[in-house]
Amino acid sequence: MKEKDFTTRFLKWLKYNNHFTAAYELKFVNLNYKKSLNYASDFPLHQRECLQMVGSTKFVYKIADEGLAPKPFDCFKIANSPGYLVVMFWKRGVKHFYMFEISDILQEIKDKKKSLNEERARHIGRINYLK
Repeated sequence: MKEKDFTTRFLKWLKYNNHFTAAYELKFVNLNYKKSLNYASDFPLHQRECLQMVGSTKFVYKIADEGLAPKPFDCFKIANSPGYLVVMFWKRGVKHFYMFEISDILQEIKDKKKSLNEERARHIGRINYLK
């Protein structure tokens, strides 16, 4: 599996398993190559800040006009909604992923944690399963 495969499967999961507006940043950690998600390099500051902003009334985004695919619309605003980091720690046979409210991840970073491994993910995240 690759990140694009996880993204496709997550979007299908999201369509049928979630009943509220939220923002999600998806990350894919292939356990054959690395053991954790590094906060500094794999989850940059601008992504953290945007996920935090959707919890307020401040997040407005213009979708770029570039590319060949048709756009659904020009822009959107997400307000008073949760922001989530979604991580799949993948190896053959894995069909689960973890969801973390951005506030929990920001607390980890504030507590000087440099990365997130699957053991820690089990403690602070919510596990979900793909079909």
